[in-house]
Amino acid sequence: MRLPNDVSTIIEVLEQAGYEAYAVGGCVRDSLLNEEPKDYDITTSATPSEVKALFRRTIDTGIEHGTVTVRMSGVSYEVTTYRIDGEYEDFRHPKEVKFTGSLEEDLKRRDFTINAMAYNEKTGLVDLYGGEEDLKNRLIRCVGDPVQRFTEDALRMLRAVRFAAKLSFTIEDETFKAMKALHENLAHVSAERIYVELSKTLMSDNPEMIEDAYGAGLTGIFMPELDAFFAGDKAEEVLRNLKKSDMNLQVRLAILLENVNTKDDEEAGDMAYDVLRRLKTDRFTFEMVKKLVALRTFILRDDRYEVRKFLARYGRELTEYYIKVLSVKGEKENEIAKKLKATVDAIYDANECVTVKDMALSGTDLIEMGFEKGTVIGDKLNLLFEAVLKDPSLNNREDLIRIAKQE
Repeated sequence: MRLPNDVSTIIEVLEQAGYEAYAVGGCVRDSLLNEEPKDYDITTSATPSEVKALFRRTIDTGIEHGTVTVRMSGVSYEVTTYRIDGEYEDFRHPKEVKFTGSLEEDLKRRDFTINAMAYNEKTGLVDLYGGEEDLKNRLIRCVGDPVQRFTEDALRMLRAVRFAAKLSFTIEDETFKAMKALHENLAHVSAERIYVELSKTLMSDNPEMIEDAYGAGLTGIFMPELDAFFAGDKAEEVLRNLKKSDMNLQVRLAILLENVNTKDDEEAGDMAYDVLRRLKTDRFTFEMVKKLVALRTFILRDDRYEVRKFLARYGRELTEYYIKVLSVKGEKENEIAKKLKATVDAIYDANECVTVKDMALSGTDLIEMGFEKGTVIGDKLNLLFEAVLKDPSLNNREDLIRIAKQE
């Protein structure tokens, strides 16, 4: 395992001052998997004040929990004091943390064995709980007693699903049993944190592993609308569709939520909207997914005029998302989706007008021609826009002036 120069420097500075220091957690896991870590966290026996005294540029990012950010070469590195978590009172956060001089104590409070390894160039790999072996066996296993780990922090149950999906691992049996036993504790976790883990699971290479969350009872806490669907005979097909789909969060949420138990498309869209609002997603996501779900049974005809009308109503972004959702529903739908994508691209390559603002004649032009302000202008623009949608060649001032005067 090779550490970046700045990480090695931080560890070396701490060691020269008489402290222990190691790269820890996800960066060690990813390195052992031969993947490039996104960031590097460092754990140390030095207290926050001692860390700050050793480095010129530091930020107090979480000093009450022992974390100081050290800036080097324009990059931030979190340096955290070895700690022991106090009693957990809200199924999520420790009431207090105590600093310790023991790396073992620090590692044993962590969630999963694959995240509880440390490394420095002097000592090598410190793996007290079998993380390296679990990496080889492709297992997600809690450090120590899984019941205790999930009682401390209920979000860890969804994190187990997320890591399994991200790494293509299996959740170890005792860990999964504890998730099933304690799934109701997830109700104590904020919607925002649940949504972060859900979205990371769906944006992994294995989004279909959201089924593990159902198997453990977790979806019944944050998305009960889906439980009847998961218990039905269409679940396998939809999970396959998730796996095949474009790695886009709105697309994958639509594929998942379009199967809520309702017969009416508009109702299904409304239900998807309510689910995502409850999870406190961003406005773009819940509005986009609502529209996609409401289109779940609609098949857009590959006719240039029909496609232009669809683009005019929904815009290019949603149209392309719709095509991506359609493409995974079967061979016939995939062929339609390919043709629709080619038609959309051709429309834009030809600069065909699909919005009122792209017309060669504006409302201001109509007023200057003598048309009365107000609804008359709006009606006239709509009439001209419909003409242009039917025949893009009419999108020039001469033809539009002629049509406006005729009507």
